[in-house]
Amino acid sequence: MKPIRTTQRERQKNNNNKAFQSQTN
Repeated sequence: MKPIRTTQRERQKNNNNKAFQSQTN
């Protein structure tokens, strides 16, 4: 198992997903 650490790229991806969801909802 990989250690759970959010990299900057993953955090950016999560932010993009949140923005995308708020746009579509």
